[in-house]
Amino acid sequence: MIEELNRTIDHLTQIATGDTVRSFTALTEDSALVIVDPKIKDQKMLLLVFATWCKACKGNMHQWNLLADSLIGYVNLVGLTSDSLFRIHQYKTEAQMRFETYSVAHDFNIMKRHKLLSFPKTILVDTTGIVLNVWTGTLSDPMRSHIQRVVLGMK
Repeated sequence: MIEELNRTIDHLTQIATGDTVRSFTALTEDSALVIVDPKIKDQKMLLLVFATWCKACKGNMHQWNLLADSLIGYVNLVGLTSDSLFRIHQYKTEAQMRFETYSVAHDFNIMKRHKLLSFPKTILVDTTGIVLNVWTGTLSDPMRSHIQRVVLGMK
């Protein structure tokens, strides 16, 4: 019974394969409002969900940068955080981030609605908004290679 309750709680609080990512607004690094919608571009979206205070997230930056470099043109790769733009600017330099990053600090409910309350997460979303894969935690070299193969349609 406890295991069933735990599965129910996970289903309600953790994004999973098969869930839907609906469009939402975010702030770009220049403070412009942008609509993030997997249906806008005819490309899969790779969401890199992090927090600037998260040590594991900082540990993922190297792997995420490698993904960003290797998947240009194959996927719309976007960093997503609920941190302020001021903190993102500081962090981007410190962590040497090489990918576009959006803030949803203006509406934390976006993180709740999409069940993005734990970090770090790497989420592959198809062009209709359906979550294809979710990788949680620190990425290793083999895991990054696996994500590259999945994005490129290889097994």
